[in-house]
Amino acid sequence: MAQLTIQQAFDLALQHHQAGRLHEAEQLYRQVLAQQPNHAKALHLLGVLAGQVGRNDVAVDLIRRAIAFRPNWRWLLDGQDSPWYPTMRLFRQPRIGDWESVIARVAVALSLWSKNRPRLSGISFSSAQRPCRGD
Repeated sequence: MAQLTIQQAFDLALQHHQAGRLHEAEQLYRQVLAQQPNHAKALHLLGVLAGQVGRNDVAVDLIRRAIAFRPNWRWLLDGQDSPWYPTMRLFRQPRIGDWESVIARVAVALSLWSKNRPRLSGISFSSAQRPCRGD
């Protein structure tokens, strides 16, 4: 068989994957990654495949790597905002896996928001008039 291009190998891997031929798919995804280690789609789908065979630790690592190389377009690559969601603030990891600093920044932001948010003044509710909590 002639040498496959990266795209051909990926397409064939995907066909095998969709048909449930996981061993063949894995070999082809790895062939793609040997030629192009940052191929986000191959990383992602090899991660999905790893999850399918119960290798969740490997799945998480591969999918994190895929996201690092090709994050979702709505969130761009840096910054705290998104042009598609102008009122939303993004909290990014400075390093892959560094959730502690993200949680710390979220906590500070929530604390500041809580102190500065508008308050209703001059309104008090008796116990009979309190808004329903949904329970």
